[in-house]
Amino acid sequence: MQSIAAFVAADFSDESEEDHAFYTAMAERSRTQLQNTGGQTSGIEKIEMELATTHLAVQRVDERHTTTQNSLVTAVEDIEGIDANEVAAQVLQLQSMMEISYQTTAITFQLLLSNCL
Repeated sequence: MQSIAAFVAADFSDESEEDHAFYTAMAERSRTQLQNTGGQTSGIEKIEMELATTHLAVQRVDERHTTTQNSLVTAVEDIEGIDANEVAAQVLQLQSMMEISYQTTAITFQLLLSNCL
């Protein structure tokens, strides 16, 4: 963190040959301090990998949410978009079928053995 802070605090605005050399030297020192010499992954690299993984996970969750939202919008539109005339026709059809069933049941109950003979 000290290397990054020193690098950020330095002023390279003159664009002179000395500034270029100073920039190169600061960059090299920062790079050597930030790189891990033991062959292991540094903390900054680990954080970068975690951020990349998290970013990918967030993108996938966003895609799932979009898909779910589209499915729910379609379902609501199907429910709310019913034609009133079609519903009335289906209710009348159901009513007619129930009346026929009731009449058939009533006739069946009136059948007695004496009525059949």
